[in-house]
Amino acid sequence: MHLFSRHSQEFIIWRDANGHNKFVSESCLNLTGYSAQEIMQQDNLLEKLIHPNDLSLWQEQHLTNINHHTIQFRLIKSNGTTVWFEHCCTPVFDDSGAFKSYFGNFVDITTIKQAEQTSQKLALALEQNDYGVAITDMDGVIEYANPAFIEMHSSTIKTMPGESYYLLQPDSDQALTIKNTLEQEHIWRDEIKSPNSDRWLSIRISSIFDEHGQMSNFLIATFDITRRIHDKEQMVQQHNQLHELFKKVENSKCEWEGSLDCIEQVVLLVDSADRVVRANKAIKALYGSEVTDLLGENWHTLLPEELARHKPLPKEGQFHDAQRDKWLEYRIFPFKEGALTTAVAQIVTINDITAMWQLNQDLASAYDQMKSAQGHMVHQEKMASIGQLAAGVAHEINNPTGFIASNLTSLAKYTKRLSEHIKFLENIIQASGAEGSIAEVKQHQKQLKLNFIQEDIPSLIEESLEGAQRITKIVQNLKSFSRIDDTAAALSNLHECLDAALSIGWNEIKYTAEVKKDYQDIPNIYCSAQELNQVFLNLIVNAAQAMSSSGGNGLGEIIVSTATEEPWVVIKISDNGSGMPKEILSRIFEPFYTTKDVGKGTGLGLSIGYDIIQKHHGELSVESELGVGTTFTIKLPIITEKPNNVEG
Repeated sequence: MHLFSRHSQEFIIWRDANGHNKFVSESCLNLTGYSAQEIMQQDNLLEKLIHPNDLSLWQEQHLTNINHHTIQFRLIKSNGTTVWFEHCCTPVFDDSGAFKSYFGNFVDITTIKQAEQTSQKLALALEQNDYGVAITDMDGVIEYANPAFIEMHSSTIKTMPGESYYLLQPDSDQALTIKNTLEQEHIWRDEIKSPNSDRWLSIRISSIFDEHGQMSNFLIATFDITRRIHDKEQMVQQHNQLHELFKKVENSKCEWEGSLDCIEQVVLLVDSADRVVRANKAIKALYGSEVTDLLGENWHTLLPEELARHKPLPKEGQFHDAQRDKWLEYRIFPFKEGALTTAVAQIVTINDITAMWQLNQDLASAYDQMKSAQGHMVHQEKMASIGQLAAGVAHEINNPTGFIASNLTSLAKYTKRLSEHIKFLENIIQASGAEGSIAEVKQHQKQLKLNFIQEDIPSLIEESLEGAQRITKIVQNLKSFSRIDDTAAALSNLHECLDAALSIGWNEIKYTAEVKKDYQDIPNIYCSAQELNQVFLNLIVNAAQAMSSSGGNGLGEIIVSTATEEPWVVIKISDNGSGMPKEILSRIFEPFYTTKDVGKGTGLGLSIGYDIIQKHHGELSVESELGVGTTFTIKLPIITEKPNNVEG
C-alpha cells in the first residue's frame, strides 16, 4: 500500500472506526498543500479544509452511512485556492462482519469540473445568443439549432434538427455554389431576404473539420438585419429628400442674395472680430467700393475715427461722413445662428439718411420756434390774467384797508380821551372822601378788569394799525407786480424785487420753510424789474414746493443771497428740500417739461425764466443733489447807465 500510494496521483487516507488517522499518502501534499504528517497529527484537519457549502454532504455520508456512494466536493488548499475532488470510501470489516476501519481515496477532478462549467457556459451562450447558430452535416441536415436560429426561420421554413436547411439542400445550384466557396475560402456569407417573409438575414456558413482535417460539418450563423435594411432604405429616401431640400435652399440662397443686392441699404455680415464676411452690392453705390475690396476688412473703417474708437460700439447711431458730406445711420444686430455653425457674429446695416436728417433739422427748428412762441404767448396771457386779477384784488382790498386804518387812528384818539376821563372821575371820587363809594368803584373796576383793558387797548390798536400797514404794503407790491405793460428797463433795486417776490409768495412759503436773507451791497442795475420779479417768484415758490415734496418733519430752509462778483450781480436762491436727479437737471429748462402732478404746473416757469435772464444777457444755472437740496444761481450784468438801445 505504501508503494502504491507513493506513485499514485490519488490522495489516500486510512481511518479506524473512531475516525483516527492510521495512514495518509504522501501525495496529499501536492493535492492539498498539507503534508501527510500534518494530517496524521490532526484527525479533524481534513474536515476543516472542506468547503463550508460541501461539509454537510461529507458529514452525512461519513457519519450516517458507511456504504455510501461516491461524492464530489470542494476542498480549500493551504494557499487559499479551491479544488474539486471525487471521493470514494471503502469500509473494512472483520470475520464477524463488524466494521473496523475504512479507506478513502481522493481524485483531483478540478480540470474536469472546469471543462464541464465551460461547456455549460458555452451551451448557455449558444442558447441565449441573439445570433442564430446551427450545425448541419455535409448534406445540410440540421444536427443542432439554437432558439434564435429556430425563431428567425420558424415563420417561413423548417429549421428543426433532422430537417434539411433550405440553402444546403442536396442537388440545388445554390448549395453547390456554397460548397464550392467553402472548399476554396472555408466561409460563405450573404444577406438574404427570408422566403415568404419580410425578414432580412445576414447568413454566414463556415466549414467544420474533424480530427483528420476532413470537412465534416457546416456551421451556420445568422443575424436579423431587417432593421438595418429598413434603416438603410430610409436613409436613402432621406438622402434623396435632403438632396431636393438642398437644391431648394441653394435656390432660396441665390434669391435672397439677389434680393439684398437690389436694395439701397448696405448690409454687412461680420465675424466676432468685426471683419466683413459678406456684403451686398449697395456698398459700391454708397462708398464706391467693390464688395471684394471690403471682405476681410474691419467694418469700423467705414465710421468716423472718433466713433470707431468707442469700446464697445453702441448698437446703433448716426454719424456724418465728411468725405461724402452725407449723414448715415448704422445699426448692429446679433446673428442668431441657432443650430447653424457659422463665422457670422453680427449683421450691420448702413443707411443714407441725409435727406431725412435735413428734414428733421428743419422740423426741429420749426418746432423750437413754435414752442418758444407758444411759451411766450401762454406767459403773456397768464401774466395778463394775473395782472388784471391782481389789479382788481389790490383795488378792492385797498379801499377797506384805507378806512380800517383811518378808523383805527380815530379809535386810538378816542380811547386816549376816554382813559383821561376815567382817570378824572377816579380822582373826583377819591377826593370826595366817601369810603363806601370808593370801595364800590374799585370793586366794579376789578370785576370788569378795567385796569387791564385800559392797558391793553393801546397795544391792540397799535398791532391792528401795523397789520393794516402790512396789508397796504402787500397791496402795493401786488400792484407793482401786476404792471403787465411795465416791462421796459429801468434802474432798479434788486433787493426790493426779491422782497416783493417773497411777500407775494409768502402764502406758499410760511407753512413749509423759514426764509433767511443774506443781502450784500449790490448796485442798482438797468433791468425789467417786472420780468425779474416773475423769475424770483417762480424760483422761490419752487423752493417752497420742494420742501413740501421732501416729506420731512418741521420747516425747511430757503436762503436768498446777493453779492457782487464783477462784472456780475449774483443772486442765489437755495433750499434744503428733496433735490433732483441728473436726468431731470438735464431737461429742467425745456419748455413744457415738468415733474409736478397734472394741474399743478405747465412746465413753462423755468423755461420762461431762462429766456428772461438770457434776454438780460445774464446766466441762469442750477445745482442739485438728491436728499440735500437745490441752488439756482442768477448772474446779471452790472449796467448802471441806460443803454442806448433800451427804451424807458
